[in-house]
Amino acid sequence: MPNAWLSTGFRFASLHRECRQPGRPSSHNLGEHDKIVILSVTEGEDKPLKYPATFSRAGLVIINKIDLLPYVQFDVAKAKENILKVHPGGEILEVSATTGANLDEWYEWLEKKRAACAQDRATAAVS
Repeated sequence: MPNAWLSTGFRFASLHRECRQPGRPSSHNLGEHDKIVILSVTEGEDKPLKYPATFSRAGLVIINKIDLLPYVQFDVAKAKENILKVHPGGEILEVSATTGANLDEWYEWLEKKRAACAQDRATAAVS
């Protein structure tokens, strides 16, 4: 994915480290257009229930490292159920940065958000 599209001003906050850095609560507005939570399969499917504020504010939850599923005890269906308990209707993607599995869906999500941001800016400039 080319980096040039980032110059349109779309910003997001990745909150995958928040669970280990409680000094950065998800309630803070960082000037982003959306919040993205990255949940690793090595962390456990219970994280959405332990950190509901983080997951409830996410525009997208990425379940990452799906290539490790054969080697860890992680129930994807249970993780999705827990995410949807705290954020009904939330968007969820399963990806592997190592193998590239489903990264196209991630890039499409980013592009959709970037295009919406660019459209909002154009509309605001005309008004």
